[in-house]
Amino acid sequence: MRLIYKSRILSSDPLALTDILLLSRENNARDDITGCLLRRGRNYVQLLEGPAEEVTACFGRIGGDDRHDDIEVLLHDDTDARLFTDWSMFDARAHDTGQAALDGPDALNVFAGLDAIAARE
Repeated sequence: MRLIYKSRILSSDPLALTDILLLSRENNARDDITGCLLRRGRNYVQLLEGPAEEVTACFGRIGGDDRHDDIEVLLHDDTDARLFTDWSMFDARAHDTGQAALDGPDALNVFAGLDAIAARE
């Protein structure tokens, strides 16, 4: 399953993304979820992929997280294919454009699209 959503982060704390990434990586590794998280200002866009039950449960936790507001699902797809096969949660900040770390041209195109969505106000 693949799910993409966008939200606005309520916290102005610059460490909020770091906290979310650390928890995401721990939970996602446990639940066999991979994906990507991008932030532009207070806009977040996240792609989650993995077993449907685990992705659905993960998104339920995100929906209950009071750090997020205006959560909107952009894509819900019942595919088994993964774009971020080696990333429990890809952190775009850790790479110049993310290009070198992505798993091929499909992931790069998705990354560019997610980045464009995150840049919108």
